[in-house]
Amino acid sequence: MTETTDRPLVTFALFAYNQEQYIREAVEGAFSQTYEPLEIILSDDCSTDRTYEIMQEMAAAYEGPHVVRLRRNPWNLNIGGHVRELASVARGDIIVMAAGDDISMHHRVTAHVELYEAKSSAYAVFSDAVLFGNGYQSELKKFWHANFLKKIRKKTIAFRGGGVGSGATYSYRKMCFHEPHDFPEFYHTEDRILPLRASILGDVYYIPKKLVAMRVTESSVSRNVDYEMACAREDFQSELVREVDMFVRKGFLEARSAVKISKIINSNPHFWSRLIKKEKFYSSWFFYRWALCLFKDPIWVIQKIIYKVNPFSRKLAQIRRLKSP
Repeated sequence: MTETTDRPLVTFALFAYNQEQYIREAVEGAFSQTYEPLEIILSDDCSTDRTYEIMQEMAAAYEGPHVVRLRRNPWNLNIGGHVRELASVARGDIIVMAAGDDISMHHRVTAHVELYEAKSSAYAVFSDAVLFGNGYQSELKKFWHANFLKKIRKKTIAFRGGGVGSGATYSYRKMCFHEPHDFPEFYHTEDRILPLRASILGDVYYIPKKLVAMRVTESSVSRNVDYEMACAREDFQSELVREVDMFVRKGFLEARSAVKISKIINSNPHFWSRLIKKEKFYSSWFFYRWALCLFKDPIWVIQKIIYKVNPFSRKLAQIRRLKSP
């Protein structure tokens, strides 16, 4: 019997589209993973540059211990369709998400699986990251400041529109892609829908380690600037509420709980920021935002205040940053 016989099969899903400048480093990060057994799927969304050809070359030359599978969509499916197609062919019990312009640390999959094995209720796991490129010099990006609270509450997931952490640092149990229904191809993004699904099916956990190097480009900077307004779009909100309704129909969620979650989703600060800015209430928005946050999710506000104003917590974060691998 081998050492990996009783360990779950994991799929490392690398999503790529027109990233010929960066895809080689992303694939090398996938190949460097120390966890076994591991299935690596290199998936291209019908790129118009040499992204797919580079992945072909690297897959053909690979001689490591992992199973490498190469696929390409016949036409551009965008994020929703690409996620749906890849999830339908993945064989792993856990799917680790990776972007074609980011680099995963060699121990990333191992760290995720260790948490899944320690916490049977975990249906999603995310981590911190390192930002580099476009002026960033390997800066630590902490997505969750309270290291002592590694389980993220369902209320917090709903209140922040599913947007806890970065989608490029997440992994999910395969069930998240198929319940309450197969991931719809018309959805705009996966990194809000899947965490919400995971929080309803089980729990979402956070690893306070930098396991991904996230490349910052001009396009990603613009997405970060517009992120709050994008999350406030009514079609994004309706996707989240639709998911909650589907969980009720499939019997995963009680109607009473669904009503509470839907109310939280529709009252999150991103949604209200859109309404307030539309009415030109710029000067009073800071007060409204934090007052609403304090009312809806006081623990999150307290965490933010402690981290921002307490010099000891900032110093401790710097020490952790130096010690973490």
